Amino acid sequence: MSNDIYYRILDYKGKLTIVCMQWFDEYDYNEEDFLTDEDGDRYMFHTKNEAIDWLNENVKEEYIDDEYKHASPKSKREKYLK
Repeated sequence: MSNDIYYRILDYKGKLTIVCMQWFDEYDYNEEDFLTDEDGDRYMFHTKNEAIDWLNENVKEEYIDDEYKHASPKSKREKYLK
């Protein structure tokens, strides 16, 4: 198994947050707490910024963990520039 780091979207106390993981971390979480796509596959991102961008582009703001609202460089550019 690979020891590569990846990121998943987790429902934590009614907000979606990002968790940094390796394969062995999967056992520490309830599988039902991860956000899944329409096929039931858990979302996985190779970088934290990819996960942050995905959250801000696809999730209603009130359900995003405050730490990740408009937190990525892409989101900051969109927020401030015309």
